[in-house]
Amino acid sequence: MNNILNYFYDNNEYIENFNCEDINRPFEDYLNYDQLLAYYRYERDQRVINTAIHDAKNEGINKGINIGIKKVKLEDAKTLISNIYHIDDFEWLDNCTLEQLDQIIRIVTQGYTYQELKKEILK
Repeated sequence: MNNILNYFYDNNEYIENFNCEDINRPFEDYLNYDQLLAYYRYERDQRVINTAIHDAKNEGINKGINIGIKKVKLEDAKTLISNIYHIDDFEWLDNCTLEQLDQIIRIVTQGYTYQELKKEILK
């Protein structure tokens, strides 16, 4: 407020219909329509970009967590099969889903043979 009044005082300018309420107007009122529209488009674009970045980060985090879970379950299944069946043929496990890896733990504890286990998981 003081800056506007100082400007008028320092430059000996007098505005006949000067309204003190004009001092508190939001900055949007000082822009013309094209400038205001460009500003709002910029703000919208920034929000869209920030939302996309946030969503991508969350998706990446979730994918990373799922990959980590699968690695741990795969290692657990390999260790379990190796300890129970004394077999080191694990290539077929690499293509198993998380659900299949969960089934392995359940099936192994039920006394299946290695061939029955493999057949049950891959069906």
